[in-house]
Amino acid sequence: MHKISRTVYTFVEQMPSFPGGESEMNRYIYSNVDLSEMPEEAYLRQGRINIKFIVETDGSLSNIEVKSERGDAINNAFKKAMQGMPKWTPGKHKGKSVRVYQKLPIQIHIKKPD
Repeated sequence: MHKISRTVYTFVEQMPSFPGGESEMNRYIYSNVDLSEMPEEAYLRQGRINIKFIVETDGSLSNIEVKSERGDAINNAFKKAMQGMPKWTPGKHKGKSVRVYQKLPIQIHIKKPD
């Protein structure tokens, strides 16, 4: 019987990565964030969105949390985009795939569409 580790690492020998690297990850996020339900007052706001999640041993994401002062509509839009994200290359430690906690700060400036 195999013991399943629930340990979540913050740093490992080979950190998880998005397929295609950071630029492809950013392209994916901005292409998949739906701001159509955002209230009028949320436009023309800028700031930082902090996304925290775990990259699982199979590359899927879990425990996704989105925090910002931009409001629930923006937070929910980014969370939904993260939930649909393709699998990552999982982190590895001592030759084995392991669960890794990730933090992703994103700087945003949202303008109202014309």
